[in-house]
Amino acid sequence: MTSDEKKLFSLAPHDADDRNLQGSPYKINGRNCYDHAGQPCKLYSRARDVVRLAKESGADLVSVFFSWILRKVDVSLSLSFSHKQIVHAGDLDYESAPKMWVEFLKETVRDKVEYIAAKGNHDADEWDGVRYLWSGSEGYQKLLEDYGVPRGAKCKGQYGVDMSCEYKGILFVLSSVGVERAGESNQINQDHYWHLENSLKNSNARWKICVWHMTMEKMQVSYKGDSTGWGAYEICRKYGAFIVGGHAHVYSRTREMSRFGTKNYGFTREDLKWWDAPDDDRIYLSSGENGTTGVAIVGIGGYKNEACLNGGNFWSKIYSTRCDDCSQCVTARSANKFGTLICDFPEFGPNARATCWLATTPRQGASDAEFQAAVRNRNPVDKFTLIAGKRPKDKGVSSSAAPDESDTSRPFLNRNLLRVMMDCFDIEPRDQYNCIDRANWNQCNDAWIVSGNYCAKSCKRCGPESVEQPAPRKSREEELALDQAFSQFDANRDGFIDFDEWETLYYFTRPGAKDDEIERVERVEAQFVRADSNGDGKVSRGRFAVLLDGQEQKQK
Repeated sequence: MTSDEKKLFSLAPHDADDRNLQGSPYKINGRNCYDHAGQPCKLYSRARDVVRLAKESGADLVSVFFSWILRKVDVSLSLSFSHKQIVHAGDLDYESAPKMWVEFLKETVRDKVEYIAAKGNHDADEWDGVRYLWSGSEGYQKLLEDYGVPRGAKCKGQYGVDMSCEYKGILFVLSSVGVERAGESNQINQDHYWHLENSLKNSNARWKICVWHMTMEKMQVSYKGDSTGWGAYEICRKYGAFIVGGHAHVYSRTREMSRFGTKNYGFTREDLKWWDAPDDDRIYLSSGENGTTGVAIVGIGGYKNEACLNGGNFWSKIYSTRCDDCSQCVTARSANKFGTLICDFPEFGPNARATCWLATTPRQGASDAEFQAAVRNRNPVDKFTLIAGKRPKDKGVSSSAAPDESDTSRPFLNRNLLRVMMDCFDIEPRDQYNCIDRANWNQCNDAWIVSGNYCAKSCKRCGPESVEQPAPRKSREEELALDQAFSQFDANRDGFIDFDEWETLYYFTRPGAKDDEIERVERVEAQFVRADSNGDGKVSRGRFAVLLDGQEQKQK
């Protein structure tokens, strides 16, 4: 055994407000507890109380999602027929001591609640300087494999990294996407994407749940950044899988989401769309290109509950110790700021329903009766229903992020004027002066410029009039048309035109050209690439005129 692996023998909980000032180790499952550096473990956080909530749930088939049990646990989901199931969304502890972590599970969970976990960033190799923290012979992965998966579950893949477990009609797909490397384009996360899709595609389970630790900046309300890429969310959405994450130390749950991103040039760019329904406590889980799902970030398992810094209209409920300007946020009191998401899955037929609620801890030192009351609270901070199926069309709800193309409330756009503007281009004179200079010098009516058809766009000669005859100046009308076009086709109102929006704009002016593959390649795609100067897959209002001027560039 290497010296690095010897560091893996101990693990302990920690809470910044409760330190083990005596300097002597306490016991976990009858063993003295030391952290990865050989120091006595600090006093427990309230994670034991969170585990106790899961054990007290009493539902027929429950899943309790969380993270951080000892020092901190991102509690995620638990499930039970005769047993409950805890699904831990990564960051198993913050002491980097796998062996003591397993002792904690044996002491608090074994023979009472089943348990599986995803890998978090604090569990990865090299964290806290421990070389084989996850992958070593006594790292988290190997010890948790030995601890065992839920009895009766069919589990495949690498534990906690690319793992799927089907249990009692529910498929859990656990991934470490975003842990090893951030972003969508690297091969590590592409492999995670493949596993997510392959696992979801090959399962007929009524309920499907994706679980990972990391997140995207917009998919949490704290200070965490982009890690997983939007592609992971899109894969789970298309298979109607509910998504549970951790990482951020705040509870937040979305409305029903109908899109997370749009794929352009092999990259999934943020494109959030959601159902702005009055019944936002119902989330329909449907599959297909237009599939729907929801997301819950559950990082309040006993260590921290932090401030809400970034809200958004797609959030249905937030539970934070400091709400500030976050809408839909409930302020957590100190005694009740930790908790776990519990989901009860009693149905498995068509349009089956599951009830989920956030159970929060009672006061420290509470009695069994107080814990039971906390779990069975009839008015929890958040309670919602998962429905396996498509939302009925007669509900009259619509996406908040992107109005339908048939929306008649948008400004009328002059199709012919926009077409003229798109087909208007400059042919530059063959000297050192460009068309903008010629227009500024009032040379637009010079015979050689008109007869040579130079500078048609800069000289405002575009339109149905003969190219030999200067057309009236239309600068105000053109600018109005540009503003209207940009506003109309910026469907998600993010201030940019992406490739899909550009295609819609192009074929709006040429309804018969959609089946012309040559035109698509030579004109539609080429113009967008020219206008997308920084290659980020989107065009700003400032570059919008360049997008429409693509033929000018082609002529040059």
